[in-house]
Amino acid sequence: MKNIHIFLNNISPKLRNDKQFKGIIRICILLIAIICFQVVVKTTDTQSEVSWRNILMEKDLFQLRDEQYYNDLNQQEDVVRDFFKQNRLQGLLIGCPQKVDIKSKPNLPFIVSEKRSFKDIREVPYDKFAVVCAIDLDRGISYTNLLEQIPDNIIFKPTEGQEKPIPEGTTFQFKVYDLRERLPLPWEITNLLVTIFLNDIYSNRAYVTLSENNMTSEAVSAEITKELTGKPQPMVNFQEEAPYPCYSKVSDSPREPDKPGIALSCKQSFSIENKEPFILSGSFLVPVFPHEQTMQADGQSPSAIVPVSLLVSGTHQEIVGTLNFNVPTKATIDNTGKQPRVKGYFTLNLKQYFKFEETPQQYTLYVFSRELLSKVQFQLVK
Repeated sequence: MKNIHIFLNNISPKLRNDKQFKGIIRICILLIAIICFQVVVKTTDTQSEVSWRNILMEKDLFQLRDEQYYNDLNQQEDVVRDFFKQNRLQGLLIGCPQKVDIKSKPNLPFIVSEKRSFKDIREVPYDKFAVVCAIDLDRGISYTNLLEQIPDNIIFKPTEGQEKPIPEGTTFQFKVYDLRERLPLPWEITNLLVTIFLNDIYSNRAYVTLSENNMTSEAVSAEITKELTGKPQPMVNFQEEAPYPCYSKVSDSPREPDKPGIALSCKQSFSIENKEPFILSGSFLVPVFPHEQTMQADGQSPSAIVPVSLLVSGTHQEIVGTLNFNVPTKATIDNTGKQPRVKGYFTLNLKQYFKFEETPQQYTLYVFSRELLSKVQFQLVK
């Protein structure tokens, strides 16, 4: 602003008093102010995104001791509420003990908390759409279910007549569940990764070790790897092309990730009435465990069998379905890093595995292999 005043002072009095010139100057100042405001807002948004991304990566979010999850609920709620307030957050957050002794503890409590706008809550009600997923990180298996148990006689229907106006602002919700009640978890040693999915958003990811005799997570992984290594691999028919599924690179396969991850590709919309397959193609670069390597790297037989899971939910159809499947890959295993990695591909006909409703809506499909997670969205049209 100081430079603008200097500029104006150096202009002749005649031009300075010209009405048209004054109007141009005012417009220029307004444009500069708008640009500065947008830069500030963009910077704030970027900082917020970075903060949220960091929180999603945090393993011990609420800094609660393991025993606190089994004790005072009021204390837990106060800690979680303060966490949202101090970090100025909105979203869905969860927490659970980092280690549970399966001999002395019969249950696995986990906190689910959210702070969202009243508008978001009305559009995507928590009690209808929240899905809980626990991934066995050592065995590569996922367990999934609706977070809330909805009675069979309850049917969600659009509200008839005029809806009540949506209040401004946000609301906070807090609840504690038992993961063993919500999921058919084998009560055995393992490392779990727990996540809540709510249509196209998901919570932070909470790690928990089910152990005995005070085993560390590393000791648990080593024990399970030892147990599984040498056991027969799952039988998988390696399809080079359609009929689906096939596990080779095809024309629709997305480019392989340069770092560990999963890349997905599918059409933006599909129709139930259209009898053609609805194809999802994926490529990945993932860590591979010793018991997943087949010891046959001849370029003809699979070099590894990689566990992959799918979860599909819709804006009307709360949980379409889940799928655990094993992807064979013939790629050479990369042993140059900390952990062996392998590339691979898969192409599936989603209509073959999932029953979609006929109501037009948006679907979100999540694909994960242990910690690695990717998602894609598509529309069901008439």
